[in-house]
Amino acid sequence: MAGFARQIRGITAIRRILATSWGRIGLVLAVVLMWIAVFFVDRSFLVQAETSIMRLTFAGEANAWKIPRATICTPRETPEFGAAPTPGAMCSPAIYDITAERDLTLSWACGATLDIEANSNGDLLIEVLGLETVEAQAVPCRGDNTRRIATGRDFPVGVVIGITSDDWRRGPALPFQAEARVGEVLAAGSTRFLQSGRWEARQTSPIFQLFRLHTVTEVVKSGDLSTGVDAAIYANGHPAIMWGHLTPTAVDFENSLPGFDVVMLSAPGRTELRLTHRGAAEPARIRPDWVDTAITSPLFLAIFALLNLLAVLCQIVGDWPFRRSTPAPASDDAEDG
Repeated sequence: MAGFARQIRGITAIRRILATSWGRIGLVLAVVLMWIAVFFVDRSFLVQAETSIMRLTFAGEANAWKIPRATICTPRETPEFGAAPTPGAMCSPAIYDITAERDLTLSWACGATLDIEANSNGDLLIEVLGLETVEAQAVPCRGDNTRRIATGRDFPVGVVIGITSDDWRRGPALPFQAEARVGEVLAAGSTRFLQSGRWEARQTSPIFQLFRLHTVTEVVKSGDLSTGVDAAIYANGHPAIMWGHLTPTAVDFENSLPGFDVVMLSAPGRTELRLTHRGAAEPARIRPDWVDTAITSPLFLAIFALLNLLAVLCQIVGDWPFRRSTPAPASDDAEDG
């Protein structure tokens, strides 16, 4: 009812404004500014999720990871199927050469692609998938001629860096600037998937920043991430660059599934959230439209209030000359005389 009453007041205000020439000019300018503010926006998405699998393709230079203690599993050229299995090992000694390292610092190269997952013990496993070519990158890496996966490290494709659950919980957060895909489409027998999460669409308009009218970034739409969904942010048809970090999931009794927490925010632009579900031919695309902006933005409610105030002022100004030129009615005594 309150929303309906606001709409009625807004319509009444517009009718009063249209009754004057200055009001019509002001209304046209207001409509043009509102149209620009709605359709020319910079939008960013915030994603928070608990997952046991995600993929990163690094971009930029803010990708230095400090790991106090790690296990490096390098693929053997020839598997040794006779090697004795090691209980609790993060990698099979039959397939990998296993070494331990302390105080490991990795500055990931632009274009390096990783799969990050948590195993059933809660250990964090980082698998190196390769180094994307410049032609395959949505945002080309410039000035990167080393062609190494990480600064000072020539990791081969397939190497796995393992961090035990205890070391992972005691270690620092892992920041990233990268194209990111959280989760994996759930299939029969899947043990790695997105478990829960939420997203927010935040936006602001350059027109408001230009006139210093309203520079606050607003949350115009939000929602939850369902279990088993594959989530990614795209900008202009390409994977968007995300700024975020990975942290261990808090130990609790409500969720016994292994995983880690990821929080990431996209750069402002023409972005959208793509959700891929099992059985869907195309991912679902989510991006706010002008209706979401008009409903949720306090700025537009303030504009309607100002229009109502302007309508009242226009009515007062329009009636003022009429009141001054209208002669006072004759009194009864004057008529009798």
